[in-house]
Amino acid sequence: MNRPRLIRGIKITWTVFCGMACVLLIALWVRSYWYWDWYNSGTVARANVTIGSTEGGLGIIIRIGTLPDAPRPYSLTAIPVGELPAADDRWELHASDYLWGGGEISVTTPHWFLSLIFGILATLPWFHWRFKLRTLLIATTLIAVVLGLIVWTLRW
Repeated sequence: MNRPRLIRGIKITWTVFCGMACVLLIALWVRSYWYWDWYNSGTVARANVTIGSTEGGLGIIIRIGTLPDAPRPYSLTAIPVGELPAADDRWELHASDYLWGGGEISVTTPHWFLSLIFGILATLPWFHWRFKLRTLLIATTLIAVVLGLIVWTLRW
């Protein structure tokens, strides 16, 4: 077995997969300004999952319990933005949102954030990381300081 060749093949496969995901997310991002797309799963184990994309955001909603007005199961739907229901009847996906309550879990994020993550993941295997111990300790300290400042800021 030629180990360097195998590792290179895995790197190429990883890069192609993440690069395709990044490009597809960008295409969905552009489409989200003209169409509101969503996929609704059927109710499985008393949970209903809806994944949607609209106006620059991507979201997932998990509803737990019985849903009398649940959308059609296993449906992929697209509605032009001009024909969207009122804001009360749909979720808003303009900013990141984490909600827990009322038997519903909702997570939304902008398309650009996920595209950036997949773009970074596509290039990550090609970096050669060579650090000295001093550099690693400085980087760890800086990360700890930034995380500490974030926690301190959120407590106020």
